[in-house]
Amino acid sequence: MIKALILDIDGVIVGSRSGYNLPLPSPQVMNKLKQLEKKGFKICLCSAKALFGFKKIIQQGKLSGPHIADSGALIFDYKKDKIIKKTFFPKSGLINLMEEVFQLGYYTELYSQKNYYVFKKSKLDFPVFFKKHSKVLQKKPVILQNFQEIKKITGLTKLIVSVNDSNQKDNLIEKLEDFKKQIDFRWSSHPLIKGKEFAIINKKGVSKKNALNFIAGHLGVDFENFLAAGDSLSDWEFMKQCDYRATLENAPEKLKKLVKKNQEKSFIGPDVDEDGILRVFKYFQL
Repeated sequence: MIKALILDIDGVIVGSRSGYNLPLPSPQVMNKLKQLEKKGFKICLCSAKALFGFKKIIQQGKLSGPHIADSGALIFDYKKDKIIKKTFFPKSGLINLMEEVFQLGYYTELYSQKNYYVFKKSKLDFPVFFKKHSKVLQKKPVILQNFQEIKKITGLTKLIVSVNDSNQKDNLIEKLEDFKKQIDFRWSSHPLIKGKEFAIINKKGVSKKNALNFIAGHLGVDFENFLAAGDSLSDWEFMKQCDYRATLENAPEKLKKLVKKNQEKSFIGPDVDEDGILRVFKYFQL
């Protein structure tokens, strides 16, 4: 029996149709989430996004959560209106990492609990991506002039680096290898920003999986009573813990194959831009 839902956001309840399901879920999906909350289901949103990038969804739906932000660096309780768990980067190590990554010349963003930061050079070199991601996050970044300004920032949660192709991806992976004892990273994407992948870099030990372990204990709900829905291969890390699993047609084939293995308790809904999550809810009779 399903008692709780752990839902990724981008590619699951938020898509690429501006004004319809971007930056917020469609009205139909939003209404269904509200209904499920009122019925007593525990709805937990789970995202690599910063909390400020999806807090409006939580507020409009009055979704009690808890909710996972920054790939697990922050866990937010809506009822208490507070962060109940947080894991920050040490500044010194992060500055060293950013200096190395910045040499590659890829678009890079730094995140804290309340803001995100972009170097002026990244803004000038990648104006289209800069504009699109600001739209996704519903917030403009603080512009940094140099690395020393990072020392003034408190509560650093993650670093995001965007790559365009497999060569850039390999170059970044090679660069991150020198920091493997300090960091964990995973790959993600967004339906609005086609053809790009993002490395989500957190402090060692931070993950959606570990955050979900915390939430399950916090709620007192067993994994056999969780429905998990994600859209990227890295989401399988937390999805596979749950007895009920779902994804949408916009997900990569590898993830869809993994979901299909558990036929009785799994489902693949239509594309996110067709409100595929509603078909998921219908299949599980929610």
